[in-house]
Amino acid sequence: FLIVKSYSLTTITSVMIMMVFTVPSAVLLSITFMKVKYQSLHYISSALSILAVIAVVICDTLFYDNKSGHSVMQIILGDLICLLGVFLLASSNVYEEWLM
Repeated sequence: FLIVKSYSLTTITSVMIMMVFTVPSAVLLSITFMKVKYQSLHYISSALSILAVIAVVICDTLFYDNKSGHSVMQIILGDLICLLGVFLLASSNVYEEWLM
């Protein structure tokens, strides 16, 4: 629901790029709750994913155009709703893995 709601508040490109936040979220949750050990490449890719999300939020803020009819605050709210939805998706995936 949250990811679908974010489509109405921010751009499709932003939502698609923010979906990469699933990987670092799942890595963090797996380390925290399942005590999984990862290789350094996993941490590097998670860091790159987080940098991509930060870049999208900055670009949405700095290069704002009014073509969509939304204010900057609505677009940032859409970004945050998307991140929350993606984190919940990752937590669902980790919980499912834990159950197996």
